[in-house]
Amino acid sequence: MASSVKAAWDQLLAQAVETEPGRLVARLQDGGQSSDIKRQLFASLHCPPDVCPDGPNTVETAQLLRSLRLLVWDFESEPSEDETNAIALCQSLLVRSDTDTAVSLWSRLKAIAAEGRAAGGSYDLRGLLAKLRGEYELKNHPDFQADWQVLRTIAEESRADVRVEIGQGIRIARPSLESELSERLAANGITVLRGESGCGKSALGRCLYCAGASGEADHLAGSNSVRSPEPGGARPGLESKAYYSAIDHRLRFSRGRNRT
Repeated sequence: MASSVKAAWDQLLAQAVETEPGRLVARLQDGGQSSDIKRQLFASLHCPPDVCPDGPNTVETAQLLRSLRLLVWDFESEPSEDETNAIALCQSLLVRSDTDTAVSLWSRLKAIAAEGRAAGGSYDLRGLLAKLRGEYELKNHPDFQADWQVLRTIAEESRADVRVEIGQGIRIARPSLESELSERLAANGITVLRGESGCGKSALGRCLYCAGASGEADHLAGSNSVRSPEPGGARPGLESKAYYSAIDHRLRFSRGRNRT
């Protein structure tokens, strides 16, 4: 963009913001108070003839002008100062902030924009993060999917360790308790299952989980011990006499009379 055009636009926009629409139109119609470039820029914003056959409404054009902002980029230049700034911004967003990863993120963002442009779509932050997950680690938007998977694996292993039989093929049926607990889970956000050690709290929770109670089968879990990651270790260690709840804390187990 020519510097004279950019200067004329900046002056015209400033006048539109500071002046009433009618007064701005009067200034533009007076050749002595405006330049040809300003008048041409203003005319370019008029309603097209095929939309406004009776001619443009100059006051409406002035009102439109007040809402417009002109952003000039030099992405097509070599070198491009704006692209350098964009890559630096990408670098500041990354956990691994090396230049190659920042350039890769910038290229990925441009590709996503091209995809959306072809379909006439747009992306909000949530949708954009969904496209970037698994490819880049972002400082302000960490991806916890791997951590949740570890927790689910730990929960499944712990559930598998819960015994539901007191002997080979011998199981105590407790349909009334299972029904009551299922109803309480459906009615309450958190349900605490209390009882003496060894009375079958964890077994009852596992039976309820296997039955798919209240449609929350994937969130029910319980045991007298919980596996917790050892500091610096790849495999979980065993932390005895601990309590663990469902991933969404729907069902909690406590041992003894005074624990809730």
